[in-house]
Amino acid sequence: YLLELVMGIENFKILLDIPNGVYYAGSVISGKLQFRLNKQMKIRGVKLHILGEANVSFKSIHKASRREENPRHEIVPFSASEEYFSIMYYLLGSSSSDIQLLPGEYVYPFTTTLPTILPSSFESENGHIRYYIKAKVEIPWGFDCKVEKPFSIKTNVDLNYIAEAKKPIIRQVEKTFCCMWCRSGPLTIVLNLPYAGYVPGQNIPVILEADNASNVDVDNVVIKLQKVITCKANVPENKIT
Repeated sequence: YLLELVMGIENFKILLDIPNGVYYAGSVISGKLQFRLNKQMKIRGVKLHILGEANVSFKSIHKASRREENPRHEIVPFSASEEYFSIMYYLLGSSSSDIQLLPGEYVYPFTTTLPTILPSSFESENGHIRYYIKAKVEIPWGFDCKVEKPFSIKTNVDLNYIAEAKKPIIRQVEKTFCCMWCRSGPLTIVLNLPYAGYVPGQNIPVILEADNASNVDVDNVVIKLQKVITCKANVPENKIT
C-alpha cells in the first residue's frame, strides 16, 4: 500500500461479478479492475493475466553412500509444476507506447471464457491447484503496481462415462485370534458397495456381512472414509509419493 501511495496509485483492486469467486470450467469469468490516481501519471498500460497452475513439493530420504554398513542418508527435495492455461492481454495501452492519465477514478471491465477442461481447485500439505487473476499497471522506467485475486474452479464429473465407476466393490477380511496354543475360528467381514464411483453430497450405501466363528465378542464395527493423495514430481527426477 505504501508503494501505491508513492507511485500515485490508490485502491488498486480486482472485483469479480460473482462475489464468492467460484466458477465452473468453460464458464465466463467477468469483473472489473479499478484504481485511483492522485496525480497525473505516464503509464505503458494496464495488463490482465488469468492463469491456472499446479505445484507439488515434498521431501524424501535417499541413500547418499554406497557402503552397506552405516550408510549415509540425505533429505532430497522433489518438486513439479504444471500450467493449465494462461490468458494475458491489455485492458489499456500496449507494450510499445506510453499513455498519460489524469488524476481520478479508473474502472476497466473484463470478460474471459475459461477453458472447458480444468481440474478443481485443490489444497494439500504437499501440493495445490490454484487459479489467479493478476493485474498490473506498467510504469515505464519504474516499478509496476501489481495486484492479484485468487478464484476457485469446481469441475463436474459425469460418472456415466467412467466404466470403472459403475462396477461394484466387494472386499473380504478374515482374522483369527490366538490364545497361547489355541487358535480360534475366523471372524469374516465382507463389505459390499453397489458401485465404485460417487459424487460430492451423495450417500454411499455400505452393506456389511459379518460371520463370527471365533470365540471373541465383537462390540462394534467402524467404517472410515479415507482420502488418498498422490503427488508426482519430476525435479530432480521422477518421484511419486
